[in-house]
Amino acid sequence: MRPLVNAVLVTACAVAAILTAAGCSGSGKDDARRNAEIEAIQAELARLKAQSAGQQPAQEPANKGSFTVVNSLGGNNSDPPVVLVELYQEGKIIRSRELKSGGEIVPQKVTWGNLAPGRYEVHFQAPGYEKFIKRLLISKEDADIPVAVEVSKKAVVVGGDGPSLQEMADELGRLKKENADLQARVESLQIEVNQLKKKESR
Repeated sequence: MRPLVNAVLVTACAVAAILTAAGCSGSGKDDARRNAEIEAIQAELARLKAQSAGQQPAQEPANKGSFTVVNSLGGNNSDPPVVLVELYQEGKIIRSRELKSGGEIVPQKVTWGNLAPGRYEVHFQAPGYEKFIKRLLISKEDADIPVAVEVSKKAVVVGGDGPSLQEMADELGRLKKENADLQARVESLQIEVNQLKKKESR
């Protein structure tokens, strides 16, 4: 494979040299076209050199998005004075912040950036209120997504049916524990069976 790559490198270098030398004469349009060809060959040459050296071409960095959570509550006496905001990814909490309810005139907000594209959940909790969950998606095209703080006397999930990521993670943990307990019980019973077999063989 490497001799073939080296041969391509030599050929590319030769073609680039010929085109460069030929660029000394000709019309402006021909020169522009020739320069474009030279640049393309030089770029391919750099890629082939990196491949020949066992290096991978530089990858474009993945786009990062952000959420800006705004707490505009506080206009009513029934609004909670403080709301706990938590950001979850794959059932794990990755950010959290308490936001005071200052109303629309002086809203409190927090921006969580450097988030990779994917699915997230924003949880809102306040004393006297049930958990309010918003399921959100950051795509490659998203830069910043505004998220308004919301609370409810009833548990609410916005952005899809079914259990939340946290609930699924909790359920998975419970099932893993039950499986471990069951495995331990099976091993204990197996030891008892082996002991009984030894007694019967005597």
